[in-house]
Amino acid sequence: MKTNRWIAALLCLSLLTCLCLSSCRETDRGEVHTHTFSEAWTGNATEHWHAATCGHTDQVSGKAPHTFEGDTCTVCGCRAATAEGLVFRRALDGYHVVGLADFAGGALVIPPEYNGQPVTYLVDSAFAGCTGMTSVVIPESVTGIGTDVFNDCPNLVSFEVREGNPVYYSAGNCLISRADGNALVIAGCRTSVIPTDGSIRGILDGAFRGCTALTSVTIPASVVSVGYGVFARCPALTSITVEEGNPYFRGAGNCLIKTTDGTLIAGCRTSVIPDDGSVTAIDIQAFAGCDTLQTIHIPASVTDIASDAFAGCGGLTAITVDAGNPRFEARGNNLIKLEHGTLFRACRNSTIPTDEDIREIGAEAFSGCDSLSSIEIPDQIGSIGTRAFAACRNLTA
Repeated sequence: MKTNRWIAALLCLSLLTCLCLSSCRETDRGEVHTHTFSEAWTGNATEHWHAATCGHTDQVSGKAPHTFEGDTCTVCGCRAATAEGLVFRRALDGYHVVGLADFAGGALVIPPEYNGQPVTYLVDSAFAGCTGMTSVVIPESVTGIGTDVFNDCPNLVSFEVREGNPVYYSAGNCLISRADGNALVIAGCRTSVIPTDGSIRGILDGAFRGCTALTSVTIPASVVSVGYGVFARCPALTSITVEEGNPYFRGAGNCLIKTTDGTLIAGCRTSVIPDDGSVTAIDIQAFAGCDTLQTIHIPASVTDIASDAFAGCGGLTAITVDAGNPRFEARGNNLIKLEHGTLFRACRNSTIPTDEDIREIGAEAFSGCDSLSSIEIPDQIGSIGTRAFAACRNLTA
């Protein structure tokens, strides 16, 4: 029914797709798009790259080591010289912080000037993944902060913005932007409490991404917009609530739900999706990286699920679907999309069904399944989606 050559070929195709292609599927409707990348350079002390602007922060373009001539990279303009453990790049408006060099951990204090010029911007992902940083002080001179700057900083407990900054301020250990007249939370940390004084209007994409010790969050009544993946990779999160009086969002079953269209925007390890018919869709990165989520039940009313809604949920042991759901079903601890015969999401103990109607393995289907050591691809599988086996670190055959 299967041959080693066929298995090997399909696995290679999956890996090559993960590494080389730049197309991805946003939702189960089959809407395929090409990754887009910033024209500006992002970098750290040793490398530079173009960061993705399509929400897939694991994708980069043009990544390469710095090529220094003197103390300046000839490609991205990064300065090798450092101050306060930082790496700077010269720009027309002063200096931009591009990453960390010899930062020893603890409090990071960004200086208002470098080489006699103002420090004005923190580039995309400048401090992402800095496990040693516990607090950060942002000077009044910084008037621009890129995306994902403080993602995956698990020990960060405090934001401070110096008085006089015209664009940013801190409150409740949240970093907040007021650039467009609306107060928007752009980054949080393990001790964040979103202000409920009526000032906060929105929470940006990935604002709390990688806050691994965050345990609870309350969405204020004043919030009218919440971005994608706001609580992605927050495995300790157990409580999501919404302040009474919010007309746009509600909390139910430790899920954050958009009231107007029934879209589940974010969940956590204790989430139970309401089965009262009120939830119609599960959004992009809603549960992404929640590797402590063990079971999930899809109600009959849910007819649209983003391909990366459960990406990185490697702790899943059981997936069930209400028998009345017209679009999805559970088979062999797999979430199956009926319309295209797609294995949409698998568990750590899943096996791929050999049924002839299962014709493809979807994007991110097994992503994060650390315990998966081997997999057999049945003969009828003709397509494997992007990153289908991403971060399956123990997969050997």
